Amino acid sequence: MNHCGTKTLETKRLVLRKFHLNDAEDMFRNWASNPNVTKFLIWEPYTNVDDVRAYIQSCIDCYEKRITTTGLLNTKKTVRLSAISALLNLRSKHAVRLSVIVSAKNTGARV
Repeated sequence: MNHCGTKTLETKRLVLRKFHLNDAEDMFRNWASNPNVTKFLIWEPYTNVDDVRAYIQSCIDCYEKRITTTGLLNTKKTVRLSAISALLNLRSKHAVRLSVIVSAKNTGARV
């Protein structure tokens, strides 16, 4: 498997794209700070948006170094990160981790 970096992929309804620093507030508000959303994840809910911004910056740094690939999957009809989101991590040549995180207000939403 060749690491080609995080690419933008689009379907009729979905977009998989890189993180941007301006995603921090939506990410914090819509799922990263919600204990019900993060209950079964390996990380605790974020307590402030600055910590989310720092996480996003670490993802951006990894894009440049091609250490890992992390992206957001969102519906095209929402401008803000409020629907389905996914984190895709390519950690080695042989392992991929896909985590789907759904905003509590969009649980059951059709994608």
